[in-house]
Amino acid sequence: MRDKIKKRIMVLVFTLCFLMLGSAIYIVDQVRRSRSQAVEIPYGCSFTVESDGVEREIQLLKETNGIYYLYVPGYAELSDMQVHVSFGSRFYLDGRQLKTGDTLSAYECDKEYSLLLSGQKKEETLVIVRTGGMATLYLDTASGNMNHLVRSKDYQEEGDLLIYTEDGCLDYSGDVDKIQGRGNTSWRDTEKKPFNLRLSEEADLLGMGSGKRWVLINNYNEVTNLSNKLIYDLADQVGLAYSPDCQLVDAYFNGVYYGVYLLSEKIEIAENRVAVTEPDNSSDSSYLVTMNFKYRVEAGDEAYIRTARNYYMTITAPKDVSEELQDQIASDFRALERALSEEDGIDPKTGKSWQDMIDLDSWVKKYLIEEIFENVDAGRLSQYFYKTGQEGDDKIYAGPVWDYNSAFGNAHTDQASHNPNCLKANARWIKYPKQRNWFYDLYHQEAFYNRMVEIYEQDFLPLLNELADHGMADLAEQIQDSNHANFLRWKVSAENYTNVEDEYDTMHQFLVDRIAFLNSDWLEGVDYCYITTRDVRMGSFTYYAIPKGEVFSEDTLPEPTRDEVGESGSEGSGSEGSGSEGSGSEGSGSEGSAEEASSESKIKSSGKTFVAWYDEHTKEPYDFSKPVTRDELHLYGVWE
Repeated sequence: MRDKIKKRIMVLVFTLCFLMLGSAIYIVDQVRRSRSQAVEIPYGCSFTVESDGVEREIQLLKETNGIYYLYVPGYAELSDMQVHVSFGSRFYLDGRQLKTGDTLSAYECDKEYSLLLSGQKKEETLVIVRTGGMATLYLDTASGNMNHLVRSKDYQEEGDLLIYTEDGCLDYSGDVDKIQGRGNTSWRDTEKKPFNLRLSEEADLLGMGSGKRWVLINNYNEVTNLSNKLIYDLADQVGLAYSPDCQLVDAYFNGVYYGVYLLSEKIEIAENRVAVTEPDNSSDSSYLVTMNFKYRVEAGDEAYIRTARNYYMTITAPKDVSEELQDQIASDFRALERALSEEDGIDPKTGKSWQDMIDLDSWVKKYLIEEIFENVDAGRLSQYFYKTGQEGDDKIYAGPVWDYNSAFGNAHTDQASHNPNCLKANARWIKYPKQRNWFYDLYHQEAFYNRMVEIYEQDFLPLLNELADHGMADLAEQIQDSNHANFLRWKVSAENYTNVEDEYDTMHQFLVDRIAFLNSDWLEGVDYCYITTRDVRMGSFTYYAIPKGEVFSEDTLPEPTRDEVGESGSEGSGSEGSGSEGSGSEGSGSEGSAEEASSESKIKSSGKTFVAWYDEHTKEPYDFSKPVTRDELHLYGVWE
């Protein structure tokens, strides 16, 4: 009897041990796999690098192209990289067995080496890649992996943060109270996720001023990593108040290289951020708002207002906004819209001119930034505005700047965003005058236009010429090693990208051509006809400018095909004014309400045959053989 009991106990013990071992192996494997998306982290070996007395672990990664990469931080020499091999494991590099404590001093960067790891039957390939030209950020989560953080924006986690300067000096070491995903398209459309960070205490990171809340921007569709950095810095140089400080960093999460991020101040009302008076929720209070899409604000938990032109604006501060202040914010923007709709620029309800309602210079500078860099979201999304709350100052200020992933001639957004010869930010969204762009109305006010030309010539143009001459090239050269590593990490198998150098050339040529066009329009007196075309590709728009008297060639326009429309033939349900994206991308330029669009039978398509481009004014097919003579020309595609 006792023997049977002993036997059963032994079986139970062995079973439990087996289950525990299996669970441990599973957990280790899941942690290893979840540390990075779409890569494999080999078990049994890693590397460490020490600087300023702190040792950091760096993982070896097998990318989707089948090659192993070791991403070495820019401040480290290969002789600083120590090998760590787990007990019972083997690690052979270029035919030589490496053991714990060995360094990589005998090896070189950007060279292929044979690699053999424990359990492998054949040799693999390893390339050592060194970053450089920027600071290095290490973020370690409490769980030891990024698994839940990259899956849900709602998930939060604590962690530890270390930041080293470009030359390897420790800049910051401290606790992070909250790590959480952020963004919309930048979250949805890439595995390289953006994050919000909330430190346990305020800290001055990389000389950007003390603050608790910071943002890691992923530059998700911009492989040069230049757009946001250059535009934020330019906004600060021209004096647009509270433009966010930012620094490019190489980011390692739990020892896994995640590529280049832009570490930026969070836009908020605070001493070193938007430094206006603290909101007190009275009707005279300061506030901070940003344009947003209708479906986002309705699905979110933040307060918002809707203007008479059907713009939706999230109230960023104060968070616990009173009904009195919420009503006042809505009243402020509705009064501005009424004034802009009047020929004399005066709101018939309040008797105030638009010039009494806004800070002219901030709105001019904000418009110029949107227009110069052809921001796809200009006038409709991520557009911040604020009031100071100071006695005697009741004006609305434009800014700070935010989110320029889809700008600067980025070749992977809508066609309009990489045509340098047009006006985009002040485009009159055709057919829907009630939802007109504020910048369109302001642009046609003499006082705004004259001040805009003055500020462009005096403040912007010298900086733009400097940027085109060497500023872009200097920064691109400085960060080229990190950009190369980032490209390998995230774009190695992407079909719609070539390489960082080609993307840079596209952006630089866009800027050169953009300056030439704007100079000809605003400073040299070339008389242009501004052309907007609308086809049925889910409400897509393109923009052009042609000198009056010249012929606008139909060959310039994108060729509509059946693939560009749905079987129902209707335009996308997207609404520019209502803030709905429709089924297209955020940068598609969709405009007008779904209700209005559905009533326009002439521009509907069955998805079968394209007939012609029609003139919005005459409702007749446009004659492309005639020279353009109007100030504005609006064309739309007709199908049958």
